[in-house]
Order: sequence, then C-alpha cells, then structure tokens
Amino acid sequence: MRGGVTYFHSTNESTIQDTSTTDATSFTRTNTTNLTALTLDPELVILVAPHFGFMLGAVADIGLGGSFHVEESASVTGAPPVLSWDERVSAYGMSAGVLGFF
Repeated sequence: MRGGVTYFHSTNESTIQDTSTTDATSFTRTNTTNLTALTLDPELVILVAPHFGFMLGAVADIGLGGSFHVEESASVTGAPPVLSWDERVSAYGMSAGVLGFF
C-alpha cells in the first residue's frame, strides 16, 4: 500500500490579441491552480511461479480542496476582470502489471 498527500500548483500566463476592432488591443491572462488530494494506491501481488507474478490495484486521488484564479490585465474599457473559485478534483482508476524479480 502506498499513500500520501498530493499537492499540485500550476501557473499559466498568455497574451491575447483582440483583432475584432480597428484598434487592435492585447491583454495578458494569468491562470493559477492549486489542488490538494489524499493519494491511495493499494496493490495486490499474485505470484504464479517463483520470481514471476501479476499485480492488480486501485488508484485514488481524493480531492481535499483547491482554488482556481483567473486574472486579466487592465483593458482600455476599465478595470481588470478577476475570477476566483474553490474546487476539488478527484481521480479514480485501476492498475495492472506483470512482474519478474531475481
């Protein structure tokens, strides 16, 4: 059994060009994501012969909390828009494998 706490942080900055008007403007958008999860990875090992076997297991990242923040630089029309919210992201799956050891 393997387990622990997972922390994920990501920041992405992009420049966006608006060509829909006669005076082309650009602005910068920054996305920031922070996520925390409890990670569990139990494995079952089945030995079918000496030094050879199969592995079966489950994978779980159980979302504990997090946040997402979007900010854009000031535009010609006014103050910069800011979006921010809390979120939890979870992931579940299965794993399988073949092993040999000597």
